[in-house]
Amino acid sequence: MTALNVALLVIIPLFALPHVQPANLAYVRVPFSGGRPFDPAVLRLALGVMLTNYFSHMLVANYGRVIIRRDPSARSWIWGCIAAIALTTLISCLWIVMFNGAISPPALAQETGTALTALARLVGPAVSWLGAIFVILSLGMACIHISLGLLFLAEERLPVQAAGWLGGRGRFLLSISPVVAVFLVAEWLAITGQGSFAGLLGFVGVIALPLLGGIFPVLLLAATRRKGDFVPGLVLRFLGHPVVLGGTYLLFLGSIFAYGLLIYQDPVERAVTLIVGSLVLIVTAIMLRRGALKTRAVVELRADYSPGGRHLFHVTANGQPAGAQVGLSFGQRAQQLQAATGEIPDFASLHSATFQLPTRGASELKVWVHKITPEWSSEGLPARLAVHCGDQEKEFALRPGDGQIVLPVSGEVCRLQITLPERLL
Repeated sequence: MTALNVALLVIIPLFALPHVQPANLAYVRVPFSGGRPFDPAVLRLALGVMLTNYFSHMLVANYGRVIIRRDPSARSWIWGCIAAIALTTLISCLWIVMFNGAISPPALAQETGTALTALARLVGPAVSWLGAIFVILSLGMACIHISLGLLFLAEERLPVQAAGWLGGRGRFLLSISPVVAVFLVAEWLAITGQGSFAGLLGFVGVIALPLLGGIFPVLLLAATRRKGDFVPGLVLRFLGHPVVLGGTYLLFLGSIFAYGLLIYQDPVERAVTLIVGSLVLIVTAIMLRRGALKTRAVVELRADYSPGGRHLFHVTANGQPAGAQVGLSFGQRAQQLQAATGEIPDFASLHSATFQLPTRGASELKVWVHKITPEWSSEGLPARLAVHCGDQEKEFALRPGDGQIVLPVSGEVCRLQITLPERLL
């Protein structure tokens, strides 16, 4: 279906190629030039189209369950996202050049629907048929991807203990309930005639796109570069530079305030948009105050029973691999390693794992002991944890179903020992 949609996106504008006229492409109408007033609607359309190029790739997390299994480094995932954004941008440029070159500016300005209607009048009804197929397929794919994203989000928020209370079927029904609720509300709006497709797209373009396509990703990237427990195979260092992060954040935040201060004319729309922009600033300040960007060292001990999985340990500090002295005890035998990641040959007989690691100025230490089930889900494992950082030595118990803890640390080197109970697995 995706390949068909991309093919239609390329084929439809090619119908306009024989009708392209250089005079149409040379047409320029700049605000404040020649006594022309500024039209906020032009800026609204331009920003909407530009933001839409990035919005669909917010849903790449839906593919994670498949791609990460095939490529645990996520290198192909990252390159795929870059290629998709580049292709979307090129296709958008193709549409702009072909449609603006084939259809006269006055005809485009008078069109109240989509540009497909004007092109169909010029070249024939084939454009309308292909456009109808594209719209139906695109809406269907969008509904599927957004529903999956909502399902996964609800599923992640459910406590692990809910699986035992509800069972697999009950957990799925509870996770899918937000999708069902949204569907019922949409049907009610359509039946009563109160729904507005254009209004919904306007809301998504003004508020949801900057939040989900720009602001949240910037905050997530900034946090993972300081406390991430997974280092992908491809890391674009320049994206984590403060100038890039700050500039991207201000660009998307500025687009929200631009709508509220310059583009929207309705007082209610202005007020709602400005409130959303102010809430973004407040929430960002709260996140920073609560330590969202604190540096962290992470020690992960993982038993992987998924198809093709390997039992591993990972050590990271400040979002980068951190070499550590690792001791693995299997009862009568022991193994010593110096590495940031390594394979555990027999997790079932592992008695304890000791890590001597530099925290590199990290202010937090996260210890995560878990297993990956054959169904690709993560379950925390119980363990005893002894931590010696600086002059402090403490012991903790990792609970079943959770298997992780975050501790404040001080000192350059920490020594921790993870002791697993007998007959754990």
